Amino acid sequence: MTSLAPSPVMVSLVQAAAMLPVFLFALPGGALADILDRRRTLVAAQLWIAAAGLLLAALAALGLLGPWGLLALTFAIERALR
Repeated sequence: MTSLAPSPVMVSLVQAAAMLPVFLFALPGGALADILDRRRTLVAAQLWIAAAGLLLAALAALGLLGPWGLLALTFAIERALR
């Protein structure tokens, strides 16, 4: 983020985007973990992370990744991890 937008606010938003899914999805995620098949849930989460990671890598390689795109993809990846 420091090379995309050197503003301290944008740099701190990366950490916020990483922690926001914990606050938003912890309770519903726990309830779904009790209901859904664990293996299918883990496979779906891994596919989500792989897709978001590939999109992040492709945008970075093409030079199309902006600060808001980085924040959105950080949120998407962290959302699947929590």
